[in-house]
Amino acid sequence: MRVKKERFALKMNNDIEVRSLDELRENFDLSRFFDYAGNGTLLKWLECWRYSDEAAAMNALDKNDPAYKDKLCAIFGIDTEEMKWRRERIEKLQKFTNDESILNQVDNVAFDTEELYDLLDEGATEIYLCNNEFRFPSGVLNERNKHYHGIGEVKIIVESNKVVNFDLFDVTFDGNIKFNEEFLKTKLDSQQPMSQQAETLRTALMNAIINQAKNKVANKTVVTESPKDSKPSDPNEDERHRRFMIGKKSLKTLRTDNGIIIIRAGETITEEILEKAKLANKFIDLQMNVQ
Repeated sequence: MRVKKERFALKMNNDIEVRSLDELRENFDLSRFFDYAGNGTLLKWLECWRYSDEAAAMNALDKNDPAYKDKLCAIFGIDTEEMKWRRERIEKLQKFTNDESILNQVDNVAFDTEELYDLLDEGATEIYLCNNEFRFPSGVLNERNKHYHGIGEVKIIVESNKVVNFDLFDVTFDGNIKFNEEFLKTKLDSQQPMSQQAETLRTALMNAIINQAKNKVANKTVVTESPKDSKPSDPNEDERHRRFMIGKKSLKTLRTDNGIIIIRAGETITEEILEKAKLANKFIDLQMNVQ
């Protein structure tokens, strides 16, 4: 019986599995490459895919040689100038964070507005903004499904006189990010006063809730024509709604009146979130947007 040799792939950038040198170069991941080299996995990978010349050259390297990494990259046909450029960016990033998960995303880091636009052109969705001011004109504001992470001190200059609702485009921000005063003022002005249409809708909703409560009180004393079909009223309506909502998902991102996020679209509702919604007077809004 023929013995089948075990062959395996290396996971490189974006967890893409590579089984050839061409695939490794196309999906190169600096951090993983040197991790594999350090723990012996890279050498085994070369041997199992019969890259004997490269394996022999790698075996001949002295790991204590100051030029070890450059020589290793040369064996695999990796551009050492690009490697130098990446190392410089990592060193620059390390001035603001030592988080390995962020350092490994150095290709998705923008140090200025031009680099931000380059990442958007490439279709990046997770973008790290590092210690600078970044301009968001209409072409950036219209981008969908983008998640911006602030590293260091980041300021975003929103260049729009219109009210911008990032939730509609599934755009989020986290970390130390501040916005220009003009944008914040436009946002604040849009929140107050409430439009007549919104006020009318809220009034109609409150009236419907009041009428529903009155009908339930009346049903306690009036005998209906079909008593078998009527159901006893729950004395603790609020608690019943709470039990119903826990574990469900929110259909939209819900915020307090001053813009603080209570729950994001698609997030699971918990007791803590219900309490936040109640304190912010957003319980009814949440109740109307669950699935």
